[in-house]
Amino acid sequence: MITKTTFIKGVMNKSVDERLLPQGEYIDGLNIRAGSTEDSEMGAIENSKGNELLTNIPDGITTLEYNGTPLDESNGAMCIGAYEDGANETIYFFVTSEIADIIASWTVGEDGVSGGIRYHVISTSVLNFSKENRIVGIDKVDDLLFFTDNLNPPRKINVTRSYGEPENDVDSITEEDLSVIVKPPLNAPTISTFNSERRGNYLEDKIITFSYRWRYQDGEYSALSPFSEAAFSPIGFRLDLDGLFNAGMKNRMNNAVVEVETGNDRVKEIQICFKRSGDNSVYVIDNYDKEGLDIDNDSTFNINFDNSKIYTVLPQEELFRLYDNVPKKAKAQTIMGNRVMYGNYIDGHNMQVTEGGREVEVDFDASLISSEVFTKPVDTETFNSSAYDIDPANTGYSVTDAGVRVDFTNFLSSNELSKGSVITFTFNISHDSYTTSGTAPTDFQDSFNISSSIVLSQDYASANDLMGSPEFAAFIGTTGNIKPIADADEGGTLTDLFNANVSTSALPGGTQKQAVD
Repeated sequence: MITKTTFIKGVMNKSVDERLLPQGEYIDGLNIRAGSTEDSEMGAIENSKGNELLTNIPDGITTLEYNGTPLDESNGAMCIGAYEDGANETIYFFVTSEIADIIASWTVGEDGVSGGIRYHVISTSVLNFSKENRIVGIDKVDDLLFFTDNLNPPRKINVTRSYGEPENDVDSITEEDLSVIVKPPLNAPTISTFNSERRGNYLEDKIITFSYRWRYQDGEYSALSPFSEAAFSPIGFRLDLDGLFNAGMKNRMNNAVVEVETGNDRVKEIQICFKRSGDNSVYVIDNYDKEGLDIDNDSTFNINFDNSKIYTVLPQEELFRLYDNVPKKAKAQTIMGNRVMYGNYIDGHNMQVTEGGREVEVDFDASLISSEVFTKPVDTETFNSSAYDIDPANTGYSVTDAGVRVDFTNFLSSNELSKGSVITFTFNISHDSYTTSGTAPTDFQDSFNISSSIVLSQDYASANDLMGSPEFAAFIGTTGNIKPIADADEGGTLTDLFNANVSTSALPGGTQKQAVD
């Protein structure tokens, strides 16, 4: 006999004995769902379906292996964390063992029954998982899986990318591949300024410093690098008698060459920025794709800047973001307001010095080091050149005042060819005649001035050491950094500056500029 009861009231009542239960009420319910309205607590009770097996993982297919050895009880394998990505029907799990640590995932197949396993990270040392430190803080943002175990620094992986496997039991990954922190540039850009007569001076009343940051392979930007020295070279002091202010505070240079570091192979893009004095806005000059521009890793890259365009602005908080605020280790993690947040964490680093295998107290003295800021003229003289011609096949012409001799004697006695010193070269170039061989141009080159500065990156013991250095060669111009004649305006070497100012009509044949040697 089947007894069927209809609970009209739809009320669960556990307060009375079931023998005294009023008609229409019930004591317990299984596989039911109660629906209610917004206006009252009354609602309807209906049956709810139970769970249904959607997939059956075949025996042995989920056994993880390292170098052909299964991870099982024989080597102490244990799953210490798991995360369900319901939207993509994927389960991520974190496994530790005596031979390797692994992050892998299982994804349901298109038929809804079969599936496959994927190895994301295999490590013998870097992951450093522990059975005593379960991974309970796991979150996924787009393709990035964040996790923390209260033992190692907070980490992340890109689930669309497989990381390198160990070779001969030595990891091919480092902590930098997994860390939530992305390393910022540690060194400020180096700059040099020059003047181009063919351009207006958009830097005349601007004091500008430069910075840059790196964009990594997962689209994350690092913090900004330290800012450079100001790209400002004032004219001589002049007092304005009407306003009683220094009218010499004008930039006599209208171009700056900004050189930055390119970072390692994890850096995919370089974003170069600048800031004006008295303004907290950071402007983006441009983004430079390393692969598209064939920029080498762990090298330097430079651009020419003249402040003649309109630039986008970074959010102001980027100026005050000195580093990624990530704790040393954390037990809890969550995502809130598009931010990864950590709880129960340990923050801060102690200053430690190790001597003889033991830690000793840090002891240091601080003192003020100052040096005089000065501008000092250098003795120069000109002389006639007996081998100076634009055509290498025709040499031996004596050209008046075509050579320049610079005397650094007074500088060497006071050791002023030191790191950070700025040496400015200014030339006036003119001519009044042509040689008789060949076809002479119909026009004469107008007299013009070129000026450029070099900031010494190291100390030099003598002028010969400076002139023979790669730094000085790059400043004058080499085959590796001189721009093509048509693009000389975009170059930053002294040779480019000369080529950019030579008139085409004043050259032999009147059709093509020639690079100086």
